[in-house]
Amino acid sequence: LYHLALDGKILDPAVFSQNILSWIKHYPITFVKDLLTEDDTSALAKFCASAPNYVQMIISSPMRRCSRPII
Repeated sequence: LYHLALDGKILDPAVFSQNILSWIKHYPITFVKDLLTEDDTSALAKFCASAPNYVQMIISSPMRRCSRPII
C-alpha cells in the first residue's frame, strides 16, 4: 500500500498507478523514477504498459523489468 500522508490517503498499487498516470496527463512529467516498491513487479509491468511512450522509466533495481526501454 502507498501512504500519501499530506492527502491523508492510503492507496493500493492500481489506484496509485492511476494517480501517477493522471498527473502525467495533466502535468509535463517526462521521467518517472522507482515508481513502485521493488517487490511489486506486476504493478510495474501494468504501469509501463499504460504510460505514454514519451515517459522514460528510471528503475534502479536490475531485478525489476519493464516492457519498454528504461534508463
